[in-house]
Amino acid sequence: MDDTRVDDIALFFSHGDQKYQVWVSHNIYTDPDFAIGKTPARWKGAAVLQEAANGSPPYYVANLATLNGPGMPPEAIERARSRPKAPPFLRTAAHKVPQAGDLVVIPWKDENTAYLVPRDRYIDQAQCPPIPGGSGADLRFMALTEGVVLANVPKTDPQGMTCYLLNLDALRAPAPGGHARAGQGVAAAPAAPSKPRGGKGKKKGAR
Repeated sequence: MDDTRVDDIALFFSHGDQKYQVWVSHNIYTDPDFAIGKTPARWKGAAVLQEAANGSPPYYVANLATLNGPGMPPEAIERARSRPKAPPFLRTAAHKVPQAGDLVVIPWKDENTAYLVPRDRYIDQAQCPPIPGGSGADLRFMALTEGVVLANVPKTDPQGMTCYLLNLDALRAPAPGGHARAGQGVAAAPAAPSKPRGGKGKKKGAR
């Protein structure tokens, strides 16, 4: 099993007329220079949501704290969560406001701190490299065929990939000036009936 990406996000999104599949590493989405600060209450109630203000295109919020940790056996989850957390280093928190197309991530181990991944950063392949064709086959099937929005992917077969999956293309846009949550009219249904894959710990309704 490939555990090298266990805390990373396999991100699926569109930019212009192109579709992309990239790795957003744990170091990128928990970069202290991009810490927003305390997680607002409105971001804690759903696995994925998107918000738009003043008719602008939305930004996205992925709450990994709603999922089990990828590759982690159930009995280890509470032990991992109960470890003391270091105070977040919020050097520039006051200046980080999500803009259209940006991604906000709430890490699994710290549900009270949110981090910003600007769109310009996750489309930069020097920082967020493309997912190779062979190793990403199962991830593409989940995202593009099954329409999964957010999941952890603990795999047991030798060729499996252990990571998070986030599929922004499966979300429908919220009404102008509003917000929408996965499981409340924004999560895409699977393109065809199929057996759920990688569903251990998956947020119900986040497909």
